[in-house]
Amino acid sequence: MPSEEYGDGPGRPAGRAGESPDARGAGRAAPSGEPPGARGTEPVERVVERMARREAAGHLLVPPSLPLPPGDATPPVGVRRVRCPWCGAEGDDAPACDAPAPDGLPRITLLACESLTNRSLLPVVVARRPPDGGYLTRAAYWAAHAPAEPDDTALIRLIAAVDAAESWADTMDPAGSPAVVPAATRGAGAPGGHFLTPHPGGVRLLERLDLGYRRARLLAVEAAFRV
Repeated sequence: MPSEEYGDGPGRPAGRAGESPDARGAGRAAPSGEPPGARGTEPVERVVERMARREAAGHLLVPPSLPLPPGDATPPVGVRRVRCPWCGAEGDDAPACDAPAPDGLPRITLLACESLTNRSLLPVVVARRPPDGGYLTRAAYWAAHAPAEPDDTALIRLIAAVDAAESWADTMDPAGSPAVVPAATRGAGAPGGHFLTPHPGGVRLLERLDLGYRRARLLAVEAAFRV
């Protein structure tokens, strides 16, 4: 799990605006020091489509029968908010790794400025057992690992690492850490969203991939209802 030292993270939104939109793959395996799970030559569009289908599958899960008050649709999870390095939104006081989830519920670490839909949390609720280190959102993972001055290749490697960190949802068995929640993010209280971060920063590569992500997610949900 990331520490709360997000304030020492990247000083620019998600990446550098105006980067080339033509990069297609990471080119080679990530060198030592890159985020764990980064892959090599798979086209980034394919990675993003897989992430979109994974989120769609999570949205279609059947919620388990839980002892909740009538009309209460809030997923039974603990939430830990950490400081956002881009907008400066402040998180909770205690370190994320030391904050116990209430009543032993699975804990999710997210940026103080972001929110997820209730349905996005269904994979966490349905999972066989929570990982020892808890869960974190894509945006929290992205903030913890994003370089200060990334180029397209670095961004693609990081997207591949996010994909690997959320692949536990393919089997609903989050045995390892980090375990990323396979869901798009949005600014707290704001409409819309982005598949990776509430602060994409106008980076053309991320904008293009986000459009493809939205299309792939919609098609996956439509296909499920046509069966």
